[in-house]
Amino acid sequence: MEKYPVLLVAALVLDDADCVLLTRHAPYHKWHLPDGELRFGETLLDALARSFQEDFGVMPLFLDAKPWDVQETLHAQRGVHYVTQYFRVVVQKATPLRPREGLEMRWLDLQQGYSVSGLLQSTVKAIDDASWKGLL
Repeated sequence: MEKYPVLLVAALVLDDADCVLLTRHAPYHKWHLPDGELRFGETLLDALARSFQEDFGVMPLFLDAKPWDVQETLHAQRGVHYVTQYFRVVVQKATPLRPREGLEMRWLDLQQGYSVSGLLQSTVKAIDDASWKGLL
């Protein structure tokens, strides 16, 4: 059986105060950027919007959505290879986000500093890259 990479879209979601939206599948996983799988026939932005609506119950009004990074992650033990296209997305914080059952969310204020211990390694890399590229 051949295995193919799983294509994901992930969003570095910023509010108007430059806080970053994080999610996790409670209570067992680490915090990560909102993401979703690309379905056959979807554009990357369509997948991003659908995933956002499924996770938070609202169709997002993306004030700005630009692709900025691609990461590959190989989980050999689980036999999964992810290719993730990251987008920088700006939303109004007033947008009411209601995470679906089993999903937690929080806003991370980067100005206050943050601990990487509770974050996925790929999320830390994405935030660091975004900061380095002047996207935060």
